Amino acid sequence: MSRGLVRLALIGPGVFVLAVMLSCGQDQKLVAIDITPQNFTFLAPGTQVQFTAFGEYVHPPEKREITSQVVWASSAPNIIKFQQGDPIGTATSQPHSCATNLGLTASVYSNPKNPSAGSVVVGTTTVSADDKGDPAAPACM
Repeated sequence: MSRGLVRLALIGPGVFVLAVMLSCGQDQKLVAIDITPQNFTFLAPGTQVQFTAFGEYVHPPEKREITSQVVWASSAPNIIKFQQGDPIGTATSQPHSCATNLGLTASVYSNPKNPSAGSVVVGTTTVSADDKGDPAAPACM
């Protein structure tokens, strides 16, 4: 769909200029999510790290912080957990943890009330946990 803006301007006695400016007529659309920090390692239980999500948009191109608008999740919540009550985007390492290449995701659903019915944009980062000071933690390789 195309929308346009038409302007008529008087630039001199009896001289008019007709200007037509076209627009693509589309709403701004989220196309990607970047998460920082990337490849973080939690070195002690109870360590809290604030992750930030940045949305990349088109129509017009723009990148902006969207941390409070995403759904945060961990692929291993028994090791790295996002807890309610913590500041949004804050992950906490759990006791007795050792793991590498765990995924953290930040997701935006086009239909938040029924995520399976809409589209989703997902950003990911990889984290590790190495609780070296805890004798009950498994040995990390």
